[in-house]
This record gives sequence, structure tokens and C-alpha cells, in this order.
Amino acid sequence: RCGGDEIAIIPDTISQLAFGAGLFVAASSATVGTVLTSPDGETWTRRETATPRPTVSFTSLQYTSDGFLATSGSSAAPILRSTDGLAWSATTIFTPTLASVPTGIAFGNNRYVMTASAPDLLLLSSDLFVWFRAGRAEARSYNAIATDGKVAVAVGSSRANSGALVETTFDGTTWFARSATTSNVNLTDVT
Repeated sequence: RCGGDEIAIIPDTISQLAFGAGLFVAASSATVGTVLTSPDGETWTRRETATPRPTVSFTSLQYTSDGFLATSGSSAAPILRSTDGLAWSATTIFTPTLASVPTGIAFGNNRYVMTASAPDLLLLSSDLFVWFRAGRAEARSYNAIATDGKVAVAVGSSRANSGALVETTFDGTTWFARSATTSNVNLTDVT
């Protein structure tokens, strides 16, 4: 089915995909700052994201109890939020600690937790605007985060032992290392 902004297949390279509230949302890595939506996974509609529009590809996209959340490597729009997947708003980050690209974001227990590309950087916020360092400052690189609304799981790699990194938290401030038996592995995503 084609018509207007609807397309029968996805022409873009998809970097992220999420489902929630009866809607598939796909983030395009070819058309920067664009998402595609579909109620059935077959017919897709291109949607513009927020203004200011991200100038680089999305680094994460997921559906949470707070709606759809996305991160990008754009300093103009590092976090995007949508309650329905159709209308998006950008959030600028005010924090003295963020000098890197956000790699993932999760929402649970009325808090947002974000991973970033800088080593040892987990950030915590209650409003998506002011962020504080969370977790332990050890030899870790965090690549992604996900939550079921109660427990958040962050993954990446441990630079101390070149092993896979899996950590969990209930509140965003106290983190627990989980056993990951694989060595020389960098975990890049979690759902």
C-alpha cells in the first residue's frame, strides 16, 4: 500500500526498532532524524522527529512506561521522547558530566538512566534535563540499557578483565555486577 507518506517497504537502513502502544517505530540510520511508524509491520509512514532535529543517527530506541525514548549522537537533540510514536520532542541535557554520546536510555521507578560512550559513565535523572553520575567509577564501558520498569540492565565490556559486562539496578544508584562467563566480548545491546 502506497500513498502520501506511506511506503510499502522500508527503504532506509534501520538502526533501531521498538514496539509499544500498538505501534512499531523504526529509527533510520540513512535518513538522519527520521522515524518510520507502522501499525502492522507492513505499511510504514515516515515521520519527522523533533525540532531541533538530530544531526546524526539514533543510538537507541525503546518503548517504556513513559512512552518511546530515543538517544542520538546529536548535541542539539541528544534525547527524543514521544508518548505515541508520532509526535516527538527533543530534550537538551544540562549536566557538567556529559562530554560523550548517549548510547542508551531507560525509564523505571520514576527515574531515567542513560548510558554514554565515555568510559564509566551512567547518568541518572528524574526529569530528562538535569543528569547526575550514577553507578561505580571502575574500568567499564557501557553500550546499552533496558528495563522492565522495575529492574534496569546495562551491558558493555569490562576493561579490567576484557569480559562481557552485565549490571543491574533497582534504583539507578546501586548497581550489581552479574556473572558474565564470556571473555573478550563487548556486549552492544540488550532488550
